[in-house]
Amino acid sequence: MAKDEPDTLPAPTLDQLIVTAIKLVDAITEYRRPNETRVSTIPKREPEARRGGFGLMSAATLLNTDQEILRQRDIVTNPIVWSLKKTLHEVGQLIYDRVGSVNELLKIAEQIADRDPDHYSRRMSPLDSAWNGVGSGNDRWMS
Repeated sequence: MAKDEPDTLPAPTLDQLIVTAIKLVDAITEYRRPNETRVSTIPKREPEARRGGFGLMSAATLLNTDQEILRQRDIVTNPIVWSLKKTLHEVGQLIYDRVGSVNELLKIAEQIADRDPDHYSRRMSPLDSAWNGVGSGNDRWMS
């Protein structure tokens, strides 16, 4: 080890975590756009007909289905968005750990969503669902 090299690596800064959350929200919103309007290289969505036959289901069916099976179906139906949102949840928890409250986390979420004011709700939606449960004790994000 060199003399000037630290013994450990520093944790990501709050700014780095926010930039990461922005990139994840950008990727999710871009992926959700119709294929013909895409501007990125994110893989195109499969046509609905090729998604394994998962269709609409009643509320009773949803309530009666085991949560683990619902999670697995979410993964199979849309693995890219599921993976991005899982990572966004982890980043949300790291941000919460640094800012210490859901109120501060909400301010950051609003800044992220407001980066494109014309699509604020389209950007806030994945944050809201991905950050469900982020927090500590009774101070948790609830969507």
